[in-house]
Amino acid sequence: MDKVLHFFACLLATITASVATFWMGMWYSITAGSLFALGLGLGKEYGDSKASGNKWDWWDIVADVLGIGAGIGSLVLGWCN
Repeated sequence: MDKVLHFFACLLATITASVATFWMGMWYSITAGSLFALGLGLGKEYGDSKASGNKWDWWDIVADVLGIGAGIGSLVLGWCN
């Protein structure tokens, strides 16, 4: 369930940040949204790695990247049609 939450959090963060920065142009906004979501995922994992009883989980990062990819795909399909 944790990986599903990572996936959807990054998907939504990518779309939200991209739409908020659309004035920069499609590809710049998609890049900004993707980097924003990646930063969120990496920051969460860093925080987890510093919490007692928790550790860095690369599979969470994989779920984050897949969510970012799905967000990019949704944006490109939506904006290019």
